[in-house]
Amino acid sequence: MIPYSYNKKTKQLEFKNSDGLLEYNEQIKYLSNDYNEILKENYDFLEKIRKVRNKYQHKMHGVRIKSSGSGSLSLFDYTFKVDDEEITLYAGSFIKLVKMINSLFTKIVFDVRKYAYENSSDLLRTVGVLSRRF
Repeated sequence: MIPYSYNKKTKQLEFKNSDGLLEYNEQIKYLSNDYNEILKENYDFLEKIRKVRNKYQHKMHGVRIKSSGSGSLSLFDYTFKVDDEEITLYAGSFIKLVKMINSLFTKIVFDVRKYAYENSSDLLRTVGVLSRRF
């Protein structure tokens, strides 16, 4: 869903141009810019998720939920103990990331629908040819 990888040499999250939707970067011109914006605006949060996920994936007992909180007037948060580091993930950060991804996917859906509408006769001919073969 988010085509980033961790570069061990630079110790940074970066694009993986052939991963996920970025494979269609030439056809969908705004993908690179939008994913770059998502990475830039959510870098710290994505880095925290990477640390927790990677440690949990490789050494489950190396990650513990230290605390969680929520209340009727506050959003949730989770604090993880990863080795000697405490990492807190806040609901607001989750919401911000999901909203940005949702906005990108909304643009993609709109463009796909527009393309399908504008090319519907070509698509119908292709479907007709394919259905006659089977």
